[in-house]
Amino acid sequence: MLLKLDKDYIITESSKKLIEENNGSIIDPGFILSHLSKLKIISVGDYTTEVLRKSGIIPWIEIVDLRTKRGEKTYNRVPGSITVENPPGTITGSLIGEIKKAMERSSNTRIEVSGEEDLAVIPILFYADENTVVVYGVPDVGMAYIRPSEDSKKLVENIIKKMDVKQK
Repeated sequence: MLLKLDKDYIITESSKKLIEENNGSIIDPGFILSHLSKLKIISVGDYTTEVLRKSGIIPWIEIVDLRTKRGEKTYNRVPGSITVENPPGTITGSLIGEIKKAMERSSNTRIEVSGEEDLAVIPILFYADENTVVVYGVPDVGMAYIRPSEDSKKLVENIIKKMDVKQK
């Protein structure tokens, strides 16, 4: 298995470049309501999650770090949320494990990250099935989405292979 729970994955310049070159399609909540509402929606990012909820879209899984743009706006913790440490520029084995567990539940899950949640899209796409859509924020651009597919999973594998791996 490419993602291991006893390892941390750290972004490199080459993995960052692959991510930047492959951002999903920019959308608005109306598009989600009219085209993607029958899918399991996973949101990554506080502002994205807030916009979805205000539009009546309740994500199956929410991954937030309780702030936007390095603290420009902060959000409150929600009781019952799962908390996990995940430093900036990293995907920890702990975050990977919580994402995997959330996908095995039938109930809605909120994961609150101490650190940064931006790279959570990578393990989500690694584990998600075709009945899922990942909605995430692109700073200063808007909201984007990506559907798990054979191509997106190959891209994720390439990104992971370009990351530095640190044994815990």
